[in-house]
Amino acid sequence: MSAHVSYNERSWALDLIAHIKRRVTGSSRAIQGAGGEQTVRTLGGSLFPDVLLFGDQSAALILQGWELKMPDTDIDSRELFQNAAKKAHALGLDSFVLWNVTCARLYIRNAESGLFERAKQWPTLDHITDRPSVPQFRDSWKALADRILSDLNNLFEDGTIEGRPFVDAYRSGGIQNLVLANTVAAAEALKEATLRDQSLRAEITLWWERYRQEYQSGPRSRYEALARANLLNWIGKLLFVHVLQSHDNTAHIEFQLSHDASPTDALAEFSRLSDRFNFRTIFADGLGMGIVPKQSWAQLKQLNKLLTDLRIASIDQTQLAIVLEAGVETVARKVRGQFATPPALAQLVAALALRNIKEDKLLDPCCGSGTIARAVLERKLNSGVQPNQAAAAVFAGDLDPQAAQLTTLARVKPSLLGIPLRIYCKDAFSIQPELRIDFHHPSDGSCFTEKLGTFDSIASNLPFVSQAGRKHYKEGIDAVTALLGSELDPLPARSDIAAYLPFALHPLLERSGRMVVIMSNAWLSTGWGDAFYNHVLRLYRIKSIVISGSGRWFQNSKVVTTLVVLERRGAVYELDEEIDFVVLNRPLGEYAESQDSIDLACAQIESGRVHDDTLSLRSVKRSDLDLSQGLGLGRNAQFVDCGWTRELPVIPIRELCNICRGERRGWDKLFYPTRDHGIEQEYVYPILKSPSTITRYVATADQEAFCCSAPIKELRELQHDGALRWIRQFQKETNKMGKPLPEVLARSSMLWYEMRPSTTAELVIPINFGERLFVARMDPPAFANQRVTVLNCLPNVDISLLWALMNSIISLFYIEGIGFGRGEGVLDLSASRMKSDMHVLDPKRLSDEAARAVKTAFRPLLSRDIMPIVDECEQPDRQHFDETVIRVYGLSVSRAHIYDCLKRLVAIRLAATEIHLGTQ
Repeated sequence: MSAHVSYNERSWALDLIAHIKRRVTGSSRAIQGAGGEQTVRTLGGSLFPDVLLFGDQSAALILQGWELKMPDTDIDSRELFQNAAKKAHALGLDSFVLWNVTCARLYIRNAESGLFERAKQWPTLDHITDRPSVPQFRDSWKALADRILSDLNNLFEDGTIEGRPFVDAYRSGGIQNLVLANTVAAAEALKEATLRDQSLRAEITLWWERYRQEYQSGPRSRYEALARANLLNWIGKLLFVHVLQSHDNTAHIEFQLSHDASPTDALAEFSRLSDRFNFRTIFADGLGMGIVPKQSWAQLKQLNKLLTDLRIASIDQTQLAIVLEAGVETVARKVRGQFATPPALAQLVAALALRNIKEDKLLDPCCGSGTIARAVLERKLNSGVQPNQAAAAVFAGDLDPQAAQLTTLARVKPSLLGIPLRIYCKDAFSIQPELRIDFHHPSDGSCFTEKLGTFDSIASNLPFVSQAGRKHYKEGIDAVTALLGSELDPLPARSDIAAYLPFALHPLLERSGRMVVIMSNAWLSTGWGDAFYNHVLRLYRIKSIVISGSGRWFQNSKVVTTLVVLERRGAVYELDEEIDFVVLNRPLGEYAESQDSIDLACAQIESGRVHDDTLSLRSVKRSDLDLSQGLGLGRNAQFVDCGWTRELPVIPIRELCNICRGERRGWDKLFYPTRDHGIEQEYVYPILKSPSTITRYVATADQEAFCCSAPIKELRELQHDGALRWIRQFQKETNKMGKPLPEVLARSSMLWYEMRPSTTAELVIPINFGERLFVARMDPPAFANQRVTVLNCLPNVDISLLWALMNSIISLFYIEGIGFGRGEGVLDLSASRMKSDMHVLDPKRLSDEAARAVKTAFRPLLSRDIMPIVDECEQPDRQHFDETVIRVYGLSVSRAHIYDCLKRLVAIRLAATEIHLGTQ
């Protein structure tokens, strides 16, 4: 009787799995295997269903999961249903079975709603009502199991329900999400361990200080970031060891995790495999890797058992490659806050970088998740280069060891498992041609050393590092600054880290070698971009600058990027050399459809000749570009024709106006009070807070601002209790970091609660334009905040004339041309850029009669709303106004041509978001 009493869900599941295996062995029907023994060994927190049914094992096909309970659990239990549905969702399955011995039900996902609905219930075993009766009536539930299997086989075979290959389930990220649900518990375990181990505490502190910028989009806590990284590191190790077993030369590898194996035991086994077969970047121990909570570790062992049951090692080699690639994408996205270079973009970079596919030696010094190095390697292999030769010619490095692990996973095609890969962990600023790097042979683990040397090509997606993270690269930045010398202005402190790398890597590039890099588009139209451009031209020829005219390349990131093709200069410096400004007019996904599309795009960029409308290309002479930049237009404008601007009679706007940014103070709740604030009126000023409230060319203040320069003592003496109450309301508040506001808002020579109404504006220009382009006049002049650039006319400047000229299509083209587009589709146009580069038609060139004609033609526009630029160009009043401006200045360029250029430039910017031209 005691044996029957101890019979539990685990016991029944093991018996049931064994019975199913006996029934399906040798079967030619849909269900060909079963597993789940490891899941039921853990008490609580099972990762996968209690029973898993498998189909074609050559495809690692998962058919269905069963969730099991004893008869004392109600079959209608909500928790039971939700648990089963969650696991089915994670595995991408369209059905599951609930069975509490007495009653068994099939649930199928509704294709329209996505919800699981009951589709079938088998006859109940009413005589099995408690746990002791389960082993007593084995024959009954085994007979029902046979019937369930038969019915399910019919449903699988007629297509009513379907399984899902492990490859697809893994690529969806559902399995990883199940494991990552342990992140908080794993983080707590790490934190607890540091309280007992000062050395570990120091290591994690230094790790976070060094790499936190790599995790800027991920968890804020260092422990959560490391826990998340470690959990996915474990997944990568387990997955890769099963892949490794598939290789002919290493098929004898055995890797098993026993029921009582600990994380330390597993790491020791990985170390043994690493000694034998290399792949240290994957198998190596890592910071805190051995600190895993019991339940989290139990679930990782469940994953290992699933991989064993699915016989991952035996699936098609192409499918294995897809699994590895999916693992790379997941870790890059979920841990590092990065988004792997899209395959089509990586392939285009590879195609442009490899001029001699057979012999070029290439380096990716900031390899991240390794997709560019992988694309280069595949291009060589697909062109008939022998695997050993190809692997020896493609080097990839990264500062972060985890990136090296990702790159190894990305590059390990099954055909390369026995070949040493040139992957290393080094700061890109620190590498030099004489650097010697140790690598290992996968066959026997023996070490060999190679000098890094020089490269025919360098190709990389250069990292974006936040301003706070740049202190870690100070030594490298200082070295580059010294290298550049004092002949030109140094790169400004706000320069992207990416701006320094082409100079740091210059010694590694062969004479006439090529560098193909992906970097933010900010360099096209910023102060630091100007300095970068000038220095680059001394060492490189800029062959091509490529941007997207059909959506961002990195869909899940707001950064808009450019692809830049550079060639190391020899002794000759050609003033009239040309730079090709290229716009890809097709979405990146369309290029991914075939290698021919990539090759055609590459051929057009390489030759500088357009074959079809898939891209547009403008070749601009350096001398012409210098003239345009001298007139203020940034490199951003060169993707459309702007040669006509070089003939315009323009002058810098700074010669006509004082220009500054609106008041920037922070903490809006304090400085922009809501109604019924009770503050004395002398401390309340009208302000233009949001340019989005501007609908017409004449604007008014849309908010009240608290502007008090009186000390507390003076307010008390004046008995201005309203202002005092308002200040005290915020005196003890803190920001998100817990710092008191009086400390956060402290400014030199200012009270912490003070905002001075010194930026009264006559004309305002938003610093972030959308679809509408305009310059608004404040009537009456009013205080303005940081979201706009403020222009106040100098003495003897006719503000009405200047206002009109600033809204002409020529000025609007300038406004678009001196800024650059951000990921939200907005135009980034700083006050400093406006001051340094904005030009306007010279009002002094006009006679009084011509000036009156311009102002008269502008007047009808004031009585209607400002429209999106494509609609604006269709308005008769706008067309008449612009024709008038062109006529009085005697310009040869046509209004229609300017309209086309501006609309194209705006369209390129807006292509980075879901905004469509012509919508409100």
